[in-house]
Amino acid sequence: MDDSINNFMRNITDLRQQNGLSKRQMAHLLGVSVRTITLLERGDFPPNLSVNVVFRIQKHFGIAAADQWK
Repeated sequence: MDDSINNFMRNITDLRQQNGLSKRQMAHLLGVSVRTITLLERGDFPPNLSVNVVFRIQKHFGIAAADQWK
């Protein structure tokens, strides 16, 4: 899998933990299911993941879209 995708998935976990959020809370903020968060944190990229997740991360956590893949 592409390194940038792996970085994105790892960043989801780090972001959630650093902000003290449960998987359920993170899922709610990003507008996805808890299962989607679990898949991402496990390293499985859901094929139907919307790009809107990137914009919601930017909105709620102030992280530029480009920085989410580093």
